[in-house]
Amino acid sequence: MSERRRRCLHGCGSPGPCCDRAGERLDEAHPRPQVPANRGTFTWADAVTHGRTGHCDEAAALLAAGEEALGGLPWWRRLLHTVVLDAAITDGWGDPVPTVRADLAVHEQVGDVLLARTCRDLLRRAGAPAPRNRGITVREAEVLGLVAEGLTDVQVAERQLLSPRTVDTHVANLLAKAGRPGPDPAAYLGG
Repeated sequence: MSERRRRCLHGCGSPGPCCDRAGERLDEAHPRPQVPANRGTFTWADAVTHGRTGHCDEAAALLAAGEEALGGLPWWRRLLHTVVLDAAITDGWGDPVPTVRADLAVHEQVGDVLLARTCRDLLRRAGAPAPRNRGITVREAEVLGLVAEGLTDVQVAERQLLSPRTVDTHVANLLAKAGRPGPDPAAYLGG
């Protein structure tokens, strides 16, 4: 049997650490993934691998290449971006803070409370200030998201490991901040 030449997932073919590890390379005979979502995902996987092995410049370049591949696929980008930015913050490569801030703004704009919370957590871990969402606390945003899904105060309390009284206080604060005396704090999202 002849030994086949191998390369890393993004195809750099370099003798770097990503190309020396069998679990992180593709056989030359296997065509590179051509679906943009796969290409972007594999490129970001290589960015994480390069960053974890100390090849920071290559990792940053691969992050940018993955951005380009996933540019027309906002759902995939939003889903995967926090994972890659988490690795960049953890391993100390690239400049992820401006990108996390931009992602936070998008997540808040579309009302994705969980991804916005993840971005705030990433900013805190990076040592950057994490802005609050629309003047509400992170916990209020979490409660708001669950109430908007139709959960009762007791169900929210169970999920968030809070007392029902604390949830009631968060809901009252949301109503006060919204300037609405009604029972629907989710209306706060509407302005």
